[in-house]
Amino acid sequence: MEKKTDACEAVPGKPIPYRVILRNKGNYAAKVVLYDELPKGMAFVPGSIVKDGVPLPGVDLDAGLKLGTVDPGEKVKVAFQLVLKLGSEEDCGKKVCNRMKASVSFYSSNGRKVKENVFSNTICLPVAKADEAVPFAKLTVDPAKAAPGDRLSYKLIVGNQGHAAAMVTLLSFLPKGLLYVPNSLTINGNWMSGGVPGNAGIPLGLIEPGESVTVAWEVVVPGVTIVSPGQWIDNRAFLKASCRDPGCAERVSEEFHSNKTVVELCFPVITAKLKAKPEVSFPDGYVNFTLQLANAGNRAAICGSDKLLRGPISLVPESLTVDGEGKQATVSDNRIVFGELAPSGVMRILFQGIISPLVTTRTLRGHIDVQYEYLLHDQVHKEAVSTNPYTIAIMHDDE
Repeated sequence: MEKKTDACEAVPGKPIPYRVILRNKGNYAAKVVLYDELPKGMAFVPGSIVKDGVPLPGVDLDAGLKLGTVDPGEKVKVAFQLVLKLGSEEDCGKKVCNRMKASVSFYSSNGRKVKENVFSNTICLPVAKADEAVPFAKLTVDPAKAAPGDRLSYKLIVGNQGHAAAMVTLLSFLPKGLLYVPNSLTINGNWMSGGVPGNAGIPLGLIEPGESVTVAWEVVVPGVTIVSPGQWIDNRAFLKASCRDPGCAERVSEEFHSNKTVVELCFPVITAKLKAKPEVSFPDGYVNFTLQLANAGNRAAICGSDKLLRGPISLVPESLTVDGEGKQATVSDNRIVFGELAPSGVMRILFQGIISPLVTTRTLRGHIDVQYEYLLHDQVHKEAVSTNPYTIAIMHDDE
């Protein structure tokens, strides 16, 4: 196993590219797990692993990179990056060394399982002072769970942990599909008026070593017709830093980005279906109603109705039951409350209506409006949904 790098020094905060070539020169196939023996102060750069030209996102060398079975004569190439943590300048002039370890297992000709560790060559790099800008961006969002209509507050801290100043421009920062709140953008507490910022980006100015700029803004979660319960809203800020190359007089620009934030959307999705039997009745006749509520969301909701029946048909007192168990609905503020409907739950409400003896129309038509509310972050959200319409033909004595 051979380890290589094109770097000639380790600069704190600057990724160091490494390449490892692993060959099986034996005559047995072996399962191999690859590790890097990281020295103190050095860390693995997430998302930097490439195996035989194929990126491997989410894989970490600290936990071990499973190479699978390596056949005799086969060669595996792995590339990745390490970085010396910032604040290591006190080690300037010293060397940082590391090597790879491969955990190998195979079966011999007599069926015996053999395990062994194989090590690469050791690479040592002198630690150099970071005479350049090292910009960073840290993004946070509040709250971590939201519902349609909620505002999300983002805060981005852009700083410089290097030893040279950098001109920084904020390129993009809005989560896809959410609505920017006009005039909500602030830079170090100063309001930036207007709508959605343009494609040219937002200049954050010159950030000196050790200094930072705070950017804040708000977005609104759109309605239930656009987003879904359980959906994850992720966001990442993209920026550009322009700084002077220590080796020349020109300024060079490179893009960088913040960490990713995630917001989970939590809200109920209530549907209401209504059946009315019989479909033909008479003045002073009874009609049996079945109201079925379902919750396709990921949040429980308290469901009810301000008024079940209207016009020449009225509710028969004490006829209403919930889920067929004789459970009576409650009345609160002139609103009939059916109870709490859990996520993926179904609720059946049965009740009777009586047609007025004075009805003169030949057809009764109507629907039921169902109101529901749910709690998220100590805030009560109120929504409503309507059932399908019902139709009842009225037969009079003179017919």
